[in-house]
Amino acid sequence: MFHSDGMAMDPEKRYLESSPCVFPHIPGSQTDACTYSLVHQFAVARHYRSKVAQEWPPGIIEKLYGDGPDGLDSYIDFCRKNGYEAFWAMRMNDTHDASDTEHGRRRWNSNKWKQEHPEYLMGTRDTPTPYGKWSAVDYAHPEVRELLFRILEEVCQNYDIDGLLLDFFRHLPTFKTTVMGGEATAEDVEMMNELFRHIRAMIDEVGAKRGRPILLAVRTPDSAGYARALGLDVEQWMKQGLIDIWVAGGYFRLQEWSDTVAIGHKYGVQVWASMDESRVRDRENRNSLEAYRARVMNAWNAGVDAVWLFNFFYSPDDPQFKLLFEAGDPEALAFTDKMYVADARGRGNAQRDLKGGERFFTRPMTFSPENPITLEPGESATVDLLVGDDVTGAKDKGYTATVTLRIQASPGTDKDDLIVRLNDRVLSDGTRSGNWVEYELSPTIVTKGTNRIDVSRGPGAELDPVLRDLQLWIRYEAHQSTQKDRPQWNS
Repeated sequence: MFHSDGMAMDPEKRYLESSPCVFPHIPGSQTDACTYSLVHQFAVARHYRSKVAQEWPPGIIEKLYGDGPDGLDSYIDFCRKNGYEAFWAMRMNDTHDASDTEHGRRRWNSNKWKQEHPEYLMGTRDTPTPYGKWSAVDYAHPEVRELLFRILEEVCQNYDIDGLLLDFFRHLPTFKTTVMGGEATAEDVEMMNELFRHIRAMIDEVGAKRGRPILLAVRTPDSAGYARALGLDVEQWMKQGLIDIWVAGGYFRLQEWSDTVAIGHKYGVQVWASMDESRVRDRENRNSLEAYRARVMNAWNAGVDAVWLFNFFYSPDDPQFKLLFEAGDPEALAFTDKMYVADARGRGNAQRDLKGGERFFTRPMTFSPENPITLEPGESATVDLLVGDDVTGAKDKGYTATVTLRIQASPGTDKDDLIVRLNDRVLSDGTRSGNWVEYELSPTIVTKGTNRIDVSRGPGAELDPVLRDLQLWIRYEAHQSTQKDRPQWNS
């Protein structure tokens, strides 16, 4: 599933955003559905005609599209021609306009509705909130919920979309109770539940009239508990049949994909794994093609129904673009080069929008560039690394696998300063490469599933090693007969 923000599909109609839209380049890929975010700032519409949401700049739709098909019409037509389901998407509480940057000020200055209704916001620029951002709207106000409903109703009635995607992860504040340091109250939760019942009834009515249903997808944190603390009772929405698709994940991932899948499938709801760009600082290769492949493979092995690529701004000239021709098929990914890391998304943002939000992490904490660990004498660090590849089966499938474990440590850590065990086997013959220690591994010791890596201070270490990162690289070379049979990707 491929997502695009509100960039114009036709470069000649581009405004607001300088980045080109990737949609025109995806035909022929493994894409099955598209999601197009056309409301970012609440409630400013992009590239489609609306009498409910604010058009900005005024008159832009007539200037760009005249009386003909607008940007949303063109998107739907593009999806129909290429066999994609067409979702209209909305950021439920984008707060980029809260910043004092030129971008943030421009967003704020363009939003007439927010300026006219400061009483519906969490705070002001001069009175920021302890959590989240002050420019978020407070869904406790019936006027906010009613405006949202009318925006969705107008889109469903006027455009032949296949589904709605309501993105609560961009950004997370929903109720003022949470940005002030509390959790959503029972009243807050019921307000949102009632709104979803209202939305569900509306889309079912519109779908019945046209003879084809409208699907409802929501994007929230992957922990139902964390989401409910924000006022988003996603599990109740599933239980009551109010949503069809749960897009899980965003700035951080709280639990293993298998746990998220279990919740969704319990209620017959599809689970889409949100694959966002990594924002872990100072992590080498974190947004490489190989890193994306590894994350996608682990999600497929956990039983997700789809992979959703968010903020995937790569063009056909970028190596990452190849993922569009692999991510939809685990078999196509099986023997492609990958880089596995213990935590691709990081943990630093969970408490930014919810006080004590880190308590919802069930995934074990490990070291990373943003969370280094110092090994003092007698201490060790353990990483349970999930590997989705069947490396031991590569030879039988016609591939030779080369496996390299890389551990980044400082200051100036030598290979003899660490003792490293992989699945209870002590690794030897490590080589120094910059501030990395690298171990070439036999593929037979890497298992599909959880691999335990223990790192301890070596007896000869003169300084306490500081562990900063860990990467497991798996590279494949196809035997000559296999190369002839493997499908080739062409840009």
